[in-house]
Amino acid sequence: MAIAFTLKTHGTSGTAGQSYNTASWTPSANTLYLIVMSAYGATPNTHSASGNGLTWHSYANVDFESVASPIHRLSILYSMGASPSAGATTLSIGGSGNLDCLWQVIEVTGTDTTGVDGAGALVQSNTAKSDSAASSSPTLSALGDAANNAVFQAASVGTTGGSWTAGTGYTLVGVSGGESEGTQGENINSQYKVPGTTTPSISWNGTVTLASIAIEIKAASSGTTTTLAPTVGAVSYSGNASSLSFALAPSVGAVTYAGNTPALAKMLSPSSGSVTYDGYAPNVMNSFVLVPSTGSMTFSGEAPALTFDLLPTEGMLIYGGNAPSLGGLATSHYVRRHGRCYFQS
Repeated sequence: MAIAFTLKTHGTSGTAGQSYNTASWTPSANTLYLIVMSAYGATPNTHSASGNGLTWHSYANVDFESVASPIHRLSILYSMGASPSAGATTLSIGGSGNLDCLWQVIEVTGTDTTGVDGAGALVQSNTAKSDSAASSSPTLSALGDAANNAVFQAASVGTTGGSWTAGTGYTLVGVSGGESEGTQGENINSQYKVPGTTTPSISWNGTVTLASIAIEIKAASSGTTTTLAPTVGAVSYSGNASSLSFALAPSVGAVTYAGNTPALAKMLSPSSGSVTYDGYAPNVMNSFVLVPSTGSMTFSGEAPALTFDLLPTEGMLIYGGNAPSLGGLATSHYVRRHGRCYFQS
């Protein structure tokens, strides 16, 4: 699954203070979330966040306006968790004397899920800032996976009343007008591209004080998948795993397999429900393959070496694929063949 970005909530406040709350939003389990946060005060102070049952971490920040004596800070924070909860996120600015806050909360799916609180999804970052510029272009090192990894860029300007333009091939996360806070005069926005480039650039319609942060986000691995086995619910597999080595086996629900796996080594076997196999696996091997206890099973893919049983205890089996060696079909239920197959008992 390719990386995708969704703006969950956004807002601004021109009220002086050290703490601000977003609107309520609902995070999903084991999903990367980013907060783009910008604030203005006498001096830049630490940015942090809390809430939603998540532990938030600062990943990158840049201070600007002016470069020599900055009063603005732009930050990217991140989190990921197994059991998040709906609600508002509290954004905090350290120290004192802060005058405003602007934010975007962004969901990023299809990423690596390793590391503490999603840290494995964040590969590298770089920043750029200027006291007088119409665009900002931090340069990244060569991407770890140029075909799949995304690049995300957050930007802030010390003015309002203008609009943003995404770089070539990039997409703005927010509207072109960005998040505008008119009391102090500040605006933020962000953009992304999948796959990304090492030279992202975002533009404002005028020469302003401008800063941005670019980060590389690691895509989920398309390699070996070991287990797809929820206790309740459905399993749907449509990827390309080089070796899907264990079970697609929910206790209740359905299994749908539509991927491309050279070595599907174990079983697709829900205790109840149905199995639909519509993929391609040259070596669907061993150990009670495609065996629902109840319900129906439909096989319409290609498996040159499907070496064991397609055996629903109850219900109907429909075989419409191509398997030269299909061994051991049960006869205590209704079996119908639509493909080329030599049935062997």
